[in-house]
Formats: sequence, C-alpha cells, structure tokens
Amino acid sequence: MQLRQKLILKVATAIGLGLAATTALPTLASSVDEMQHAQASQSTPLADGTYLYGQSTQAEQIGQEYIVFKVQQGRVSGAVYMPRSEFNCFSGAIESNQMKLSIVDPYDGTVYPHEIALETVSPVASSGQLPREVGLEGYHQISQLSDNDRRILNVCLKQ
Repeated sequence: MQLRQKLILKVATAIGLGLAATTALPTLASSVDEMQHAQASQSTPLADGTYLYGQSTQAEQIGQEYIVFKVQQGRVSGAVYMPRSEFNCFSGAIESNQMKLSIVDPYDGTVYPHEIALETVSPVASSGQLPREVGLEGYHQISQLSDNDRRILNVCLKQ
C-alpha cells in the first residue's frame, strides 16, 4: 500500500469511517490529489510584485505613513517610512488575512513584530471560486512608485 493510501486510511479511520474506507481509497486518493492541486494553484492574497501603500491616497504627503514592499512567493520585504524622515526595513510573510512582519530599528537593530490586516477590496467571482483583490487595512494602494520609493526598497532588499 502506498504511503498516501496508508495516510488516507488512518485519517478515514480516525474520523469514524473504519474499514469501509478501504474500498473508497482510489476515490479518496483522487480527492486528495484534487485538493492538493487546488491548494498549489491558489496564490497568496497578494500576488508577486512590488507595492506601495499609504495612509493618504496621494504619495509623498508629509506626516503620512507609507509602506513600500516586494512580495515573492508569499514572503515580503520592504520598508515603512514617512516622507523626509527615516525608514525602517522589514521582512515577513503574507498569510490569508494578514502580513506578519519583523521591523528592524535602524539605530540599534532591534526587531519588532508587527501585523497588518489584509482586507478584501473587491471579490470577483470566477469558476465557482472567489478570488479577491486585497489591500492593507488602514492604507490605500498607490500605483506609481517614486524614485525615492525604489531607493528605499532597494536598500531594504539588500539587507
């Protein structure tokens, strides 16, 4: 018996299906294959790419906080900053409903955990699934990165 079939049998037994599940192993195996394929084909809530979000809808507004970052396979690296001020680099991961970040203090290197909730901007129905466009709670997506945004991001990506 293949390892996957043994695992399915153990799971089936654990949920009370008992030996009757042995006759359903091919069906269960194909269902597991379908679930694994569906999970693998689903991407993280934010697709790979470079993003800029701000507390303001406009870039470079004094006194407003901005987040510039790059997403790559569910990992995120970038910076949080205010125009004409310091910036703090971060790295982390994107989960289904939040970004979990480790923000580095530029002066002493202390790392602080921080989470930013993801919010659905607009669900789009397609083929029975509901892919969603997501944003960062409390921030507005800004489509154009400035030269300064790129400079800050590049510094953090090199760390």
